[in-house]
Amino acid sequence: ARSGYCQRCGAHLGRGHMVSLHGLLAFALAALVCLVIGNLTPLVSLDMRGVPHAVSLPQALQLTAQTGHLGIALLAGLCALGFPFLMIGLRVYVLWPLSRGRVPRYFVPAMHLLRHATLWSMVEVFMLSALVAIVRSASFATVVPGAALLAYAGLTLLLTSLTAAGLHTLWKIGVPLHEAASPAWAD
Repeated sequence: ARSGYCQRCGAHLGRGHMVSLHGLLAFALAALVCLVIGNLTPLVSLDMRGVPHAVSLPQALQLTAQTGHLGIALLAGLCALGFPFLMIGLRVYVLWPLSRGRVPRYFVPAMHLLRHATLWSMVEVFMLSALVAIVRSASFATVVPGAALLAYAGLTLLLTSLTAAGLHTLWKIGVPLHEAASPAWAD
């Protein structure tokens, strides 16, 4: 762990944790597994008047769109599915070669896109919304959380860890490798 101190007064400002590239890659791959599980399995199972209904996230988005709320379905789909997938895919794209001492071909554009995708990935907001909906639904139906809810809980923790690790380390490792691979980088 590294610590930061104020240059003026010497006060301790914070402590950062270094996670290795292989550790970050493991987080990204685990997040990908959680995202896949979260979209292939039921989010919740509702039992209303003896009729069970299991719903996955893609099914819930489709039902939302069919009820005339296409904009909400698209926004929810992008923030809970699209941007997290983009963020994880870009992390794997960058981390896989970096962990082997190479730089990916489109390193710089991927890093810029990763920064923007991270801003729009709102899995934690989705998780909080899902939990509130489950609690509210419990008053008129029997609600059983599904495997997808647990997968999204794990995904939330993994994406938070990846985001907390930041992009600085990736830039710090990738730029010298990129410069060595193509001397025209500085032009």
